[in-house]
Amino acid sequence: MPLVIALIAATIVASGSVTRPGPGGAVIRFPSAQAGAHHAELAPSNFVGVTAPDSPAAAAHRLAVYSATDGSLMRLLTTRQGGDGAFNPTVSADGLTVAFERGRGTCHQTIDTVPFAGGSERVLVPMGRSGHRPLIPSNPSFSGDGRHLAYTTATCSGARARIHVRDLATGRELVRRSSLAGHGVFVNGDRALAFADDGRLAVLQIPSFARRTYPAPDGCRYLAISGSDTRLVATLTCRRDPGAWIAAVSTTTFAVTSTLARLPACRSCTSVSLSASDRPAILVATNNPCGLPGGGPRARGAIFVVDGHTVRQLVSKQTTSLPYETAW
Repeated sequence: MPLVIALIAATIVASGSVTRPGPGGAVIRFPSAQAGAHHAELAPSNFVGVTAPDSPAAAAHRLAVYSATDGSLMRLLTTRQGGDGAFNPTVSADGLTVAFERGRGTCHQTIDTVPFAGGSERVLVPMGRSGHRPLIPSNPSFSGDGRHLAYTTATCSGARARIHVRDLATGRELVRRSSLAGHGVFVNGDRALAFADDGRLAVLQIPSFARRTYPAPDGCRYLAISGSDTRLVATLTCRRDPGAWIAAVSTTTFAVTSTLARLPACRSCTSVSLSASDRPAILVATNNPCGLPGGGPRARGAIFVVDGHTVRQLVSKQTTSLPYETAW
């Protein structure tokens, strides 16, 4: 199924308006993109990201809360500590908790959490060991009901990789020899875990960990996926197209059902995350520290909100001035 048969042009629209409070902050109302629909979609008005590369030293390598209205920094979320800082955040479905990787030095990393509203950080997954070798935890992903956390452990060289699914109430874990290349998404009543793997979509059944992979449309590759228990969205790149595509993916057949937008941006650095509302809009960041193709250190990136087939640009500036590794 070539993706090019479903090309849809994205339209830049004006900012939404705040309507009522919600988890993690206020809520923005977006007009529905569905023909004849009489409802509006709701999305959190704040998102989390790693502070921009050109941030002052006191704010560097920290997580911060940003406005989904204009992309401005609202407040710093994590403290400044030694090591590589905080990165790769993910937000729980209720919008209350942020899990992230905390680099503590060479081959030393933990998965920590911090309340979205602000507060004390705590270590959720410490480092493990395999003989004399440390095992580094990474790529945390919350289940839709907030009861489980999926993550990967591996040695510093990437060997002995394992996927863990932890019951956050009891601490018990299911473990399988495999790895998550990025954040996974719990789907189908949290009975499966989906993630992008080497250009394909991989799905692990839980608790058996039976694995099945699904190819991207002809000539395309999956870069990353995000979503919720009932909705998946993916970024893809396709041959002979320098841009990145945002597409909806079925949680039943795991095939692309429609394309939502095309972003003429860095092919390897686009990230996607979804809000936690029942009918979520999509936060898309081409906010890559590696720069856009041919752009060098002064390349520009942007942060968008995609609702239906409509794209609203929050901010566009030099990539070194944009937050990255965003989570919504």
